[in-house]
Amino acid sequence: MKRWIIHFTALWGLGILAACAANSTRTPQQERPETEPRETTLKSGLKYLDLVVGGGREVVKGDSVDVQYSGWTYENGKRGKLFDTSIGGRPFTVTIGLTRLSWAEGLAGMKVGGKRTLIIPPDPSYGSPGEISGGRMTVRSDFVFEYEVELLDIPGHFDLVGPCALPGVYRRLALTGKQHEDLRRIGNWDALIDGARQDVRSDCSIPYRWEKLFIALVDGHRYHEALQVLNDVAMRRFPLSHAILATADPAFLDTEEFKTSEFGIEYAAAETEIQQNMRLAESKLSSMDQKDLPPTPYRAEGACPFECCRYREWTTRSVVQLLESIGSSTVVAEIPAGARVDGVTGEVRLEPQPYAVLKDNGLLKAGDVIFFLDYLGEGHVNYWYNGSLNPELGLHDGLYAYRYDNCEANNVIPGACSLRKLHPEKKFLNEWWVKIRTSDGKEGWVLNTGQFANTDACA
Repeated sequence: MKRWIIHFTALWGLGILAACAANSTRTPQQERPETEPRETTLKSGLKYLDLVVGGGREVVKGDSVDVQYSGWTYENGKRGKLFDTSIGGRPFTVTIGLTRLSWAEGLAGMKVGGKRTLIIPPDPSYGSPGEISGGRMTVRSDFVFEYEVELLDIPGHFDLVGPCALPGVYRRLALTGKQHEDLRRIGNWDALIDGARQDVRSDCSIPYRWEKLFIALVDGHRYHEALQVLNDVAMRRFPLSHAILATADPAFLDTEEFKTSEFGIEYAAAETEIQQNMRLAESKLSSMDQKDLPPTPYRAEGACPFECCRYREWTTRSVVQLLESIGSSTVVAEIPAGARVDGVTGEVRLEPQPYAVLKDNGLLKAGDVIFFLDYLGEGHVNYWYNGSLNPELGLHDGLYAYRYDNCEANNVIPGACSLRKLHPEKKFLNEWWVKIRTSDGKEGWVLNTGQFANTDACA
């Protein structure tokens, strides 16, 4: 059977990563020859042989490591044509235990300065048997591969410049909201990153603070450190979702360093799946029978559409004209600003907004369409799915918690960020009409655009 031999030479003391500190230096570890190499076979069938045991830190699951490599075909016991090489370019970065590449498991346990040969069985991570493209020629994914790894570098995690504080103790944020906006406006990324770093360090268990640090690093063009943050949050078991990464500067997402990382590979795969489900949902929407569509416009009589909304005594903030009925042009009363009135009832009229289901979640199926109707408060909405109003979905929370366009790192419920708007460019009708009674007993309707105070019982 054909085999491939890949030779890795890791970076040690070169400091060539553009995002790393320019003045950092490393001292090469002393190698200790292994006089009698012993072959080890893992459960996956991967075999490895330590040729030299390094003297540096040992690689463990979750470590990001940098390697340089070259690979050649290997037939009949002889080296053949050059297959691929990273020599002369950026190092190849891989995270142990988090990458799709099956050969990465063979790096665990190595030490900086070590040298190891890996024998890899046919690798499903390369796709089904057949031809795949290598760096300089075409190879087959059903071949056995042989790797030789040497001088592994472990760049480490993002430097928080200090240990994480004990959780559970309230500490003020390093920057106020206004300071954050001012620094962003003038492009003082170093100060913004330092503030985000302090906030993470004050409680490393809060995912949203890591998200802010990641975005600040990306916007400050410190891409390598941003990748270190992605590795850190993945190790902490709250990896940043595709929806959050999608908000990052496209220039970062288009870098080779990101695209060839395990995070970039997973992002690309998720993007492909999302686009497939968006197209499927769009197709279902365009061919949906009338009986399966919600009524348009949808009317919610008696609705008071936000948390703590109450129909009670209100106060006008501006002059209000009451109409005879919803949508009428006949004025029945005019109320001056500052007057007390009774909010009697209301009605929400809207166009149902379609969302694509990006992945199976509860009873929702990937590629389906669900319509959001009027908001009820606390993340809950009325909705229309499979021709019915508010059928049981088997979800853990209200639908707003699952919106792709409102995804946050703190949202760790199953299925988070799995509902994405169809036709986000369209402005959908959403009106809240209220019935008002004046102090002299006159009643009429008005479109509420914020001209009343005391509507919020929680204020």
